[in-house]
Amino acid sequence: MDPITITITLDEDKSARAAEIACTFLGHYAPTCPTPADHVRDYALVQVAKHVEATERQLAADAARAAVPPFGDRPPVEWPGAPE
Repeated sequence: MDPITITITLDEDKSARAAEIACTFLGHYAPTCPTPADHVRDYALVQVAKHVEATERQLAADAARAAVPPFGDRPPVEWPGAPE
């Protein structure tokens, strides 16, 4: 699959808060950060990766649950002479 490019545009109020959150998350002091836009981008990448991982885990769990028969249903027995 080709790389995906995402453009993020935030208004003034949200961009200041996003920079504060992103810089803090990355271990920087937001008011003195020289590259807040880079940190917002990096933070967004981390959050998207976490969301994708969580979604993959949920899909795998759903598939595993679907493969298990519900309680009370008798699993199929497949050997000669087994009672039906």
